[in-house]
Amino acid sequence: MATMGVGVQLHSALLLLLVPMIATALGGLTIYQTMQISQLSVYIRDEVEGRLNRDCPGSVGWHRSLANRREQFRENFLVSYVPNAAIPVTPSVVAMGLAGIYSENLAAAILRWCADLILIANFMTIYIKNRYII
Repeated sequence: MATMGVGVQLHSALLLLLVPMIATALGGLTIYQTMQISQLSVYIRDEVEGRLNRDCPGSVGWHRSLANRREQFRENFLVSYVPNAAIPVTPSVVAMGLAGIYSENLAAAILRWCADLILIANFMTIYIKNRYII
């Protein structure tokens, strides 16, 4: 966001077109961390709670089973999935629009626009592909 502020202040299209690169990198880091937490919770559910259920039948675990993944997706869609996707995509789209306004060198702006669109598409592909893990 600071890069976007500086880019607007300086009326620099090239600086504004760095925002999608930074935002998608941070979004990718968020996806990675969320997937790691999900894998850790699966380990706890399978290993720790599995032993607990063997030793103390009828105990209630803290992690939901994977049986209702579609229902969980519907429950978490507006609360989790939309905001996590919007965090990197929204500033990217705004910065790309502002870069179009402030662009002086059209060829360089189009080249960076294409790179930014590829990064955003790559982020969304990874995000949608892993939506049940996240």
